Amino acid sequence: MLRDFEQRFAQVLGSQLTAPFAGRVRTAPVDTGDNGIQIVVSVGKMKIQSPDFGSFRSENAPGITDPLRIVRLRGEVGIVVFPAQGQGRQQQLQGIDSLLYLLDTPDFRNANALASQQDQGFLLDYLKIVEADLSIRDTNTDPTPDITLEVEGWFWPIGQTGVSGDVITQAHVRQFVLPVSMVTDNGPIVAGGNAVQLNFNVGTSGSMVLQGSSSSTLPFGNIAVRLLSADGSPGQGSLSGGLAGPDNSQLTLLANGSASLSYTPPGSATNERVVVTTVIMDGNTPVRLGIELASFNIQVGN
Repeated sequence: MLRDFEQRFAQVLGSQLTAPFAGRVRTAPVDTGDNGIQIVVSVGKMKIQSPDFGSFRSENAPGITDPLRIVRLRGEVGIVVFPAQGQGRQQQLQGIDSLLYLLDTPDFRNANALASQQDQGFLLDYLKIVEADLSIRDTNTDPTPDITLEVEGWFWPIGQTGVSGDVITQAHVRQFVLPVSMVTDNGPIVAGGNAVQLNFNVGTSGSMVLQGSSSSTLPFGNIAVRLLSADGSPGQGSLSGGLAGPDNSQLTLLANGSASLSYTPPGSATNERVVVTTVIMDGNTPVRLGIELASFNIQVGN
């Protein structure tokens, strides 16, 4: 993760700097036995970042076949230029100049210079210069970097196995063309009166199974209908003519774009709402309600 990023960053910097700095970039600590110029990079403080929209899903990282759990980090990277023995501050400033000019190129700012299609343990969103400190100080006692960068991205240990699951062998697709309409039969709806028939119509509907490169058409199946009061509680009237479904719904078969149920009004005047939804099935068993397709108001008079 961070060690791999640090090493890759040093490698790329060393390959793109010109002489006398080319090939003279290393990760911390400085090599006290080397009298030549050294540019030392080191990762500093890192903070965990909240995932996008609160999502903790696995991500598709470069070089990993299956989605992988990653760590989102934002933090600092420091660079210190140690001049060669006898060269002093002028070579240090020359090195800082070269680094600032290189790190401000678009390929470094958008981190493309560090990108790879291999599993390298990180994928950066950006890399930007925060500040350069050119003040004279003793680098042996003052750890302040000459250049401070901010980076943000995904990090993971190299060689991790991604998350895999069951192979999807087929997909069930259901299609609706809105709007859904509802028409009542048997005259006006009166409190304590006779049941009325509710007729539902969908412009186009269909169901199919996708498997490999082929598809097959299936009967559409049921829609779910619920009766609710104005405040969202169960309605005072009742629905009948279908099968009992989830959440006090009635399931009715949609055939050729049409379905029907009976509505029995309550004993007093009221306003109620008829809500039409899809229903999620597990084989022949209704499991839960799906998306809402339409909602209709019923006014029960005296």
